[in-house]
Amino acid sequence: MAVSAQKLVKRAEILSYLQRRGIESCQRSVTMATAGNLIFAGLLLLTFADLNSSAALLSPLSVILIGVALRFLATASSLPKQHDLKGRLAIKRRTRLLELANAGLGAAWLCVMLLLGQGASHSELMLIGFTAAGVMGVEAISLSALPRAAAISVGCIAAGGMAAMATAGEIGGVALMIALMLMLMRGIVQRYHTFRNSHLRTRALRRSRDVISLLLRETDWARTDWLWELDAGGRLVDPGYRFAEAAGRSIGWLRGLTLDALFDEGPERTQLVHYLEAKLSFRNVAVRVTRDGETRWWSLSGRPVENGDRVAFRGFATDITEMREAEAKVAYMAHFDALTGLANRATFNQDFSRSLERRRGQQQVALLFLDLDRFKAINDLYGHDVGDSVLAEAGVRLKTVLDEALTVARFGGDEFAVLLEGRDVEARARDVARRIFDAYRDPVAAGPHRLEVGTSIGMAVAPRDGKTMGDLIRAADLALYEAKRSGRGQMCAFRPEIGERDDESRALQADLMNAMNSEQLEIHYQPLIDVKTRATIGYEALLRWRRPDGRLIMPDDFIPLAERCGLIVPLGEWVIREAVRQLADFPDDVGVAVNVSPVQLRDGNLPATVMSALASCDQPGHRLELEITENVVLEDSSAVRASLETLQKMGVRLALDDFGTGYASLNYLRQFRFDKVKIDRSFISEFTSRKESLAVLRATIDLASNLGITTLAEGVESEEQMEQLAREGCRQAQGFLFSAAKPIGEFTGVPGQTGSGLAAAPHALAPEATESAAVPEGKVIVKKLRASP
Repeated sequence: MAVSAQKLVKRAEILSYLQRRGIESCQRSVTMATAGNLIFAGLLLLTFADLNSSAALLSPLSVILIGVALRFLATASSLPKQHDLKGRLAIKRRTRLLELANAGLGAAWLCVMLLLGQGASHSELMLIGFTAAGVMGVEAISLSALPRAAAISVGCIAAGGMAAMATAGEIGGVALMIALMLMLMRGIVQRYHTFRNSHLRTRALRRSRDVISLLLRETDWARTDWLWELDAGGRLVDPGYRFAEAAGRSIGWLRGLTLDALFDEGPERTQLVHYLEAKLSFRNVAVRVTRDGETRWWSLSGRPVENGDRVAFRGFATDITEMREAEAKVAYMAHFDALTGLANRATFNQDFSRSLERRRGQQQVALLFLDLDRFKAINDLYGHDVGDSVLAEAGVRLKTVLDEALTVARFGGDEFAVLLEGRDVEARARDVARRIFDAYRDPVAAGPHRLEVGTSIGMAVAPRDGKTMGDLIRAADLALYEAKRSGRGQMCAFRPEIGERDDESRALQADLMNAMNSEQLEIHYQPLIDVKTRATIGYEALLRWRRPDGRLIMPDDFIPLAERCGLIVPLGEWVIREAVRQLADFPDDVGVAVNVSPVQLRDGNLPATVMSALASCDQPGHRLELEITENVVLEDSSAVRASLETLQKMGVRLALDDFGTGYASLNYLRQFRFDKVKIDRSFISEFTSRKESLAVLRATIDLASNLGITTLAEGVESEEQMEQLAREGCRQAQGFLFSAAKPIGEFTGVPGQTGSGLAAAPHALAPEATESAAVPEGKVIVKKLRASP
């Protein structure tokens, strides 16, 4: 209720303000309005003076003259000066008076025109219409600041003109009068809106100016305690309380002290003394003052006082410590990384550019690029807070082991750069790399965690590997990637063949993008075998890229590239859709296999892709089995887990691929319900010769069997291996013993296909009794794209 009352008061104030300004506007234009009314009234009187109705005409004209005079007097009187409630009521009464005066004036005009219109000729009617239009225009222009008064006047005059025209039967004149009235009414509204908006803006600006003036007065009052005055000898005269409080001294102690004695020695104090001794005005001179062991910064402004008998210099002081600290912080953030305290990329680029410009003769510049091994996994597993702690510790260790003369910077993320210059710089760079490796040998403590964090390093040297900053950064980056590709925890110096390989990779990337749109991709299949019956129970789909020249490129040569350049998701979606499309042509008990990239799982669109592919080919979800790697499970990502659970609800079966090669353990089989475990080929190739591999094989098969999970052995190449797998209870196998991957047309048992190969056994895909009862007959295995190691 209080808020509503405040709004009503505010509206009343604004209305009164506009009415006051409207009356003032009418006061300025009343002379024009009066003259216009008198001129047109005189014109009518002269024209119709010879009529028998002259006596009748004089009475309304007299009323017009009286109305004009009264309105003139109403606007000529001064307005009330007060702006309170009493003043607002007076303004309101004055506005009503003007509206009544205009109504009377308009009524007089109406009567005059009605009388003159009776028996008037066509030319006389034209004169009446002209007069009405003229008076209406004068009233609309002069009274638009009071729109209701103007509308009353214009409406009455228009009514008189229309009555005169209607009496004489001039329907066209009536229509013209109506059109003119409407046009003038619209003009009144538009002029009033312009008037209103202009004065409201002026009012707002005036209020803002008043507020600013008030603030300036308050600020000036607050600064009076900071005022300082000096006598002719440069000594303080009657220092104020605020000045003494800021200086941390008593007024008596400060009185008679020279101003410069308050401040610490330095160039700022020297500059201040120069201004004082030379009797020069100065502004915003920053000086440092120490109070109780705390350093503060003051800004001083002052000017000499002319003809001063006691005071020779006067000024004021302001504490700018917080502003100086903020400026210092901004300057620091512009050049240094807030997390590690190392130089940032912009500062490093400046130092790098200057180093290249200084290089002469045998001088060299070496650039080391390094990043943290396994940092992404740490960030994903433990969160960004732990990741930030690891980065901060990495910065501390770099600063500890490297000389202060070296430029060390954080480039972004977990990437760091080290810059060296001088003779024989490559040997020094290798020594620096050894010290960096030693620094990361110990685990990093991040909260309750102790994390093994290594590093890989790439090196480039100018001018051997490039002469510009861009060329050297590219060379070091490629060398770093080569070091990580070679096994991490290593340093690699740039070599020309690395650059050539990168150029080839870029060209291959462009070709791969084109291959996706020009039908150069194809799928080859490798059979999956039932160990007991030796029957083919499905086919694993493996992606191949056939170049226009007929050369076949294997996945290991282009899948890592697709992952790096962001093509792996659309590439993986194509494989799933193509495999499911071919699935529609196969018997119900024969399957096709396609691998799913870990990147697809993290992307989150995999369930939608699978559902779309199955629906478009009218295939049930239980014919699909997706395989994921252990590393994806290790991430324990909520998005990945949600995707897997959605796929299982669709009836899609899930398999854990390359089991035993990553960080996962048998415990993951208990944490998440997989339908199949694929035992990596490395265990299969060694279990006949190494007891350890055979023990792992047996433990995996026993646990999977107890959990109702199917086991499949990869890379089976001999009958001896196959017989041992049968004895251990492994359920499925695949490998060169049965067939290499080849086009589906080379296998028998598929409608419309010819060639030799293994035929699918009827119902060979049916799950055994130990599997989940929900698994239907006739599964199809869809296998993932191989990710880079």
